[in-house]
Formats: sequence, structure tokens, C-alpha cells
Amino acid sequence: MKEKLILSGCLLLNKDKELLLLKRKDHGHYETPGGKVETEGQIDLQVLRETVERELKEEVGSEFEIDSLRFFSNVLFTTPDGKKAIANKFTANLISGEPKINEPELFSELVWLPIDKLESVNLSPDLKIIAPLIKERL
Repeated sequence: MKEKLILSGCLLLNKDKELLLLKRKDHGHYETPGGKVETEGQIDLQVLRETVERELKEEVGSEFEIDSLRFFSNVLFTTPDGKKAIANKFTANLISGEPKINEPELFSELVWLPIDKLESVNLSPDLKIIAPLIKERL
């Protein structure tokens, strides 16, 4: 498993059941907030949850409140630059406040997209794979 990139991200939904997506400048695709798990130790749900919490703050700030993170699913995929990766996804609901782009050097746009419109935008490789499950379960 060491050769795989291990990622943890959040499927953040607002009250209208829209999914928060960020558009990456380098790849031109939309992805969920999240990032690389940075640990040399055992990777368990707590480590994955801590990664999501850290990445949410880094990428979309802390001017909002969410309910608890719930594990949703994981998916094996290949990144745009050819690396094998596993994306672990958690779900959460926005309670108050508003996320904003906190890393404008990485992201050009933040959108709330209705779940039934997921295929209308260029999704990241992991989201393309998991989109049917998102539509079915969320």
C-alpha cells in the first residue's frame, strides 16, 4: 500500500443537497475538498478524519460549521499525473457559514452543484468513478 497515494476528502452538502466542488487550475477538473494523508503510522478512520478536517480548513477556510464527518466510501483510481491512489470520502452537512476558496493558487472556482448534475462538469478521476454511488446514496 506504500506505493499508493492515500487521500481523504469530504462530500460536503448544503441544505439544498448541493455538493461543494472546487475547480483545480492545473487539471481543470472539479474535486471535493481533501488531500494527502500525512502519516507514517497506522492509517485508520481517525487519521482519515483528521486529514479531512485539516484539508477543509486549508482549502475552504473555517468560517463555517458542519455536522459530524461520516465515512462514505473509498475508491481506487489513477491521478491525472499517472499515480495510483485511493480516495477515502466522508460526508458532512453544512450547518452555518459559507466556505470560500482559501488557496487561490490551486483553485479558480468554488461551486455548489446539485447531485443530479454531477456529470455536467469535468469531474476529478475519483469523483467520476464514485458519482453513481453519490447519486444513489446522497
